[in-house]
This record gives sequence, structure tokens and C-alpha cells, in this order.
Amino acid sequence: MPLFKAVKAVGITVKPHAERAEHALKRLLPWLEARSMGICLDTGCARVLGRSDGLALEEIAERSDLIIVLGGDGTLLAAARHAAVRGVPVLGVNLGSLGFLTEVPLEEMEETLEAFERGECRVSTRMMLEARVGDTGYVVLNDAVVHKSTLARIVEFDVRVDGRFMSRFLADGLICSTPTGSTAYSLAAGGPILSPDIAALLLTPVCPHTLTHRPLVLPGESRIEVRLMTPRDDVFLTLDGQRGHPLATGQTFTITRAACSLSLVQSVHKSHYDILRGKLKWGQR
Repeated sequence: MPLFKAVKAVGITVKPHAERAEHALKRLLPWLEARSMGICLDTGCARVLGRSDGLALEEIAERSDLIIVLGGDGTLLAAARHAAVRGVPVLGVNLGSLGFLTEVPLEEMEETLEAFERGECRVSTRMMLEARVGDTGYVVLNDAVVHKSTLARIVEFDVRVDGRFMSRFLADGLICSTPTGSTAYSLAAGGPILSPDIAALLLTPVCPHTLTHRPLVLPGESRIEVRLMTPRDDVFLTLDGQRGHPLATGQTFTITRAACSLSLVQSVHKSHYDILRGKLKWGQR
């Protein structure tokens, strides 16, 4: 049975200030209405359309069988944690930003939805992380980053993997990322690009004091414990660049593979390597 026929309600979230946000919505809504699909709009969509019936992302994920993201990767990251926990697939439509995750161009939106309707779309399963500080847990798609909030200060922390001491780091920060997140902050910090199809955890120190501290790829089932040793009160753990948790001296947070994963609908025309080549300008002079 085509996968789309199981979808009775579609949630839509948008980057409100995106240049083509209104155009994209006015293009998408008639397509869904013509197929008698229920539509759940987030508050950003409602604002763009001058409506007052917008819902929070959590409620959209509860009501929807598919979530369409109109915008960039930041917009998709905000929706991903709600969608993954509830097993709702996500289709990211790029409205002009870099877009590693929102890989479907607006011009191909209807074509991709039609392929999804026929059950012919590729859906990538993306590993997610759980970052836990005390009793508080966070699900993230890209990365969890420990960093300072002021300039010119080094953070000191101990790292254990599966209960065994690995090393003490002195660095500007530490990035714990998924394969999906390997093309985000970790890449800018000198980390490798990992295929999103593998299960792995990536540790990338940010400007380490010891130059031999290099990025490290660990098995996906590893348990990483990071203990803050810096006697400071302005160190934070930032989740997917959108949420933050302050860390105190001696406090430990853990990183493990999350129980949930994200189902990401892919472009009908481009492979993961096509996207990497295009976004990173490989082979161009």
C-alpha cells in the first residue's frame, strides 16, 4: 500500500521570515486540500497567513501523520525532536538556506509528495542522541555541545566512554554529534563527515589546547560521560543550537543513542552525495 494513503493529517511548520514562506504555503495548502488531507498549521504558518489557529509543534506532532517543514535546517531541527518521539516522518522543503536536512527544493515539493503518495520515496532513518543532565533528558538530531559563554576562556572536562576514562580535555568546547550532525558545527571544527546510514557517535573538541586531541568516532551504542572540571559558572550544554542547560563545576552529563530515530523523506532526484557535492562545492574551482 502506498505510504501516503495512511496519512490523514499533515502538519506544517515554517520559518516565518523566510522570503518565500507565504508563497510556499499558498502553493502547498491547495495541493493537500485537493486530496482531502487534514491540515495542522504551526504558529509561524498562522502568522504568515494572518490566521489565529496556529498550534505548538508538540501538538502538531501528536495530530499529524506527516510533518512538512518549509524553511531551513534550523526549522527542521525544532520539529525533529517532536516528530521522532512520536514516529512521525518529516519532509524538509528548502526555502533558500544551506539546507543539508531540508533537501527538497520548493520546485520539487509536489513531485516529492506525489512520489510519497505512490510509496516511491526514499525515507532515511536518522539516528538521534539523548543528552541527560541529572533527571532532565533531551533528544537531539544534530549535536550536544558543551561550551563557555564568555570569550577567551578554556573549558576543562573529563570524558569517559562506557565507564572507562578516556582523557581530560582543555578546549573551547566539545561537540557530541550524530552522523547527521557531522555536517554541522562538528564539520566547522574540523570533524569528519559521516554517512547518515551508520550508527556512530562523534566527539569533536573545539580548538583543543593539546593539538593531538583529534575528533573521535565511537560505536553508536557507546555511553559518553562528560564531567565539567572548570571552576566557572558560565558553561552551558547546548542542544541542536536551540536549547541550553547550565552546567556547574563537577556536574556530569551523559550522551547515549536515543530510543527514537527520525524518518526523513528524501529528494526523489538527489542522493546524499549529490547534496554534499552541491552544498560543499566539491570539484569546483
